[in-house]
Amino acid sequence: MSGPIEIHRRTEQREIQEEQCTILQPLIQELRERQQQEAGQVQTLYQQFMGRLTALPENVPVAEGAPIREEQAVRKERKRREKEAKREYREQGKRGRLLFLEEGRGLKILQNGDSLKKWGDARTKHIEVYMILPEQAERVKPLLSREAVDLVSRGQAFSLCAVEDSEVCGAVCARFSQGREDAVEWISFYVAPSHRRRGIGGTLLLELLDELMDFMGGELCRMEVVFSETAEGIAELLQAASFSLETEKTACAWRISVAALADAPLLQRNPSFPQGLFSLESLDHYQKKQIYHNLKRYDADYLSMEELAHAHPKLSYVLMGTGNSLDACSILDTQEEGVYCLRQFFCTRNHTTAALPVLQASARALLAFCPGEAVLEIPTVTESAVQLVQHLLPKKTICQHMVHAVLDLHERKGLLHGLFDCREQKQREE
Repeated sequence: MSGPIEIHRRTEQREIQEEQCTILQPLIQELRERQQQEAGQVQTLYQQFMGRLTALPENVPVAEGAPIREEQAVRKERKRREKEAKREYREQGKRGRLLFLEEGRGLKILQNGDSLKKWGDARTKHIEVYMILPEQAERVKPLLSREAVDLVSRGQAFSLCAVEDSEVCGAVCARFSQGREDAVEWISFYVAPSHRRRGIGGTLLLELLDELMDFMGGELCRMEVVFSETAEGIAELLQAASFSLETEKTACAWRISVAALADAPLLQRNPSFPQGLFSLESLDHYQKKQIYHNLKRYDADYLSMEELAHAHPKLSYVLMGTGNSLDACSILDTQEEGVYCLRQFFCTRNHTTAALPVLQASARALLAFCPGEAVLEIPTVTESAVQLVQHLLPKKTICQHMVHAVLDLHERKGLLHGLFDCREQKQREE
């Protein structure tokens, strides 16, 4: 009798599942439509802003020189802040979100306009500022980070560029902060080396502030940026513009040569080869997609599905558990020539011992496939990650901290309006 009873139970379960799907389907469809509508509204907002300035002429070349360096620690810290803001928004609602951003860190307000005035006075008539359209982002790639190019191309960020001596010599990219339209965060900022110390960076900053204040009817309350402490000239520029700077303790970029990994405490421990340890090279697209959804489920997705699919196949490893669940992963990618970056590290709280096998596997692969003079970069954004790096890497590993800079305009918007009005009057007189 167990056979017919079992079949009957399965039939009942199937009917219950079908009924649940019938009930949930309209709700899922409504949620998708709402998300599409919100995404469309945000994109329209960017399109409206991008229509304010003249687009970059097609015949203007981009300045030659060292291209902008992609700082993965900066990107990861910005992603962490975005996730933190989303959680805060969900927990406390919109009002809680505003209070969290405006009052949560005790930041200084803009004290005077003298420092910004000098940037306005430093502007020369031969510097022109243009808007970079989505279809032009790839063309200005040497002056924009990969993330900025991707966001501008998709219409999810806006970018201004400076033209001096008939060539594009600097660019800034920004977007509206998560959940707010009165706060802006920088994604990328760069001036070609041959054009520095001429007030171009200050010009881009002032133009961006000017356009945003005018576009938002004076409701811009906050501008923030995360950058590496080794970034040349950024700290001086932001301090001159009355930004409040704070060095992050956990947002760091650790750099070590591949040859030095051989003597690291990580590889001095007993090697582990558990069942379920795979290189990314041995996985198909569907399995990679499962890994990405596992990371997203744990709110640990610091790279996109496209970036995961194009990660270094021989250096990246995953440890799969029962039912194709993800226990740990170590995803590496080529940052630039001779530099490899640990773009994504993850292990579940229930399987912390799974961290060691994937890290060891990636370290052994680096020693096997990469030259000794190559560099491994490890970005960290949490205290536990910092402790893990300090525990597993040599003590002399180089550490570069990230800096968080904020310009809080909440109580001093009138000051900037007066500054911009004075500048416009001066330009009319000229």
